[in-house]
Amino acid sequence: MNWQFYLIEKLTIRRIVCLIKMNAIFVAYTPYHICIALGLARLQHESAKNYLIVINNFCYADLYKSVIEESLDNPFYMISIFPGITRRGSLTYMKQVLFSIYNKWQINTLFKKIVDTQTVMYTFNDYYFESQYLQHLVYNEGGKVICVEDGSAFYRNSTLKCRSTAEIQLLRLILGRCYQSVQVLGTYKYSLELMALYPEHLRKELQCKNVYILPHDVFSAIKDVEVGNNILLRCNYKIPEKIDCLVLLPHSTELNDAGSRNIYTDIIWQLSREGYNVAVKLHPREENFAIISLFRDRIYVIPNFLAAEILYNMVENNPPKYIIGDSSTSLITARIILKKVPIISVVHLMGGIIREDDPLIHLFGCINILLPETVNELYGMLAGN
Repeated sequence: MNWQFYLIEKLTIRRIVCLIKMNAIFVAYTPYHICIALGLARLQHESAKNYLIVINNFCYADLYKSVIEESLDNPFYMISIFPGITRRGSLTYMKQVLFSIYNKWQINTLFKKIVDTQTVMYTFNDYYFESQYLQHLVYNEGGKVICVEDGSAFYRNSTLKCRSTAEIQLLRLILGRCYQSVQVLGTYKYSLELMALYPEHLRKELQCKNVYILPHDVFSAIKDVEVGNNILLRCNYKIPEKIDCLVLLPHSTELNDAGSRNIYTDIIWQLSREGYNVAVKLHPREENFAIISLFRDRIYVIPNFLAAEILYNMVENNPPKYIIGDSSTSLITARIILKKVPIISVVHLMGGIIREDDPLIHLFGCINILLPETVNELYGMLAGN
């Protein structure tokens, strides 16, 4: 492999921060991103002036903002929320572009003056324009840009939809020449350095990059902030005292196929029939809450705005007997946080959504995520614990 592997012991951002006063800017699009930004700010940037930009692509982004700001362990100097997908809804394409123009103005107003050679920027998704524009500013001022893994996308051989040449040219005319149509996360022109939980398993398009290890204790570093308890308290939700099986549902758009739906309904029905307490974690951007009716009254629903990683920290002392999902990032982080819990991916039962030679499958095998080939094998695993 040609990529360089920067071990934390040899080159740490913490060491750089100790030498110079630095501005650290984090651009987050999901609760998962916020968790990692929190952890990195507390682990490696305690002496820096930390800024968090949250693009409102999920429900309750402002609730995260207020809960973090009120915490005595808040590591951020400023948290800003910019409009995102949840506020675009069914808006026309042109109005969505106008939101991008507005966010560009926001970045110029709030951040252009503070970006310099001592700035380090962390982005978790370089597909979106806000991330690209801020990378452009930081790179041109001689700062440091790091693209942090957006979960399984760094390992899985999938691509985003390619825009037409005419559309790309139009967006570059409207938004600026820094815009780029990204098909593989981490390949934007200024994403020269990456940070990943498992750098040795990155997809081939990213192996030419300089890679930092994303420290696995980034998730335990957020416990003191107590985001989960405070969010649930405000929303009047309560996590059940006992969860036997946690099922991580994909977005409902991935459950359009009857076979995929049946896999999850059958699993939940089987576990419920045997007396297990089943909890279902909805996808952070799930809006089709009618999907819950598929499972009737057999489950407890974990709200979609609660990051799975926060949930894992909350149940660490009384963890589930099983965690089940398909290609979810939360399977990977479950293995890190809940080390002894059997974790099962049903990706092979989902009609070939991922090829056997995909790097994500290899990663799952290496970190002991179970991959049943048949439904009977899956039930055998569930019966064996």
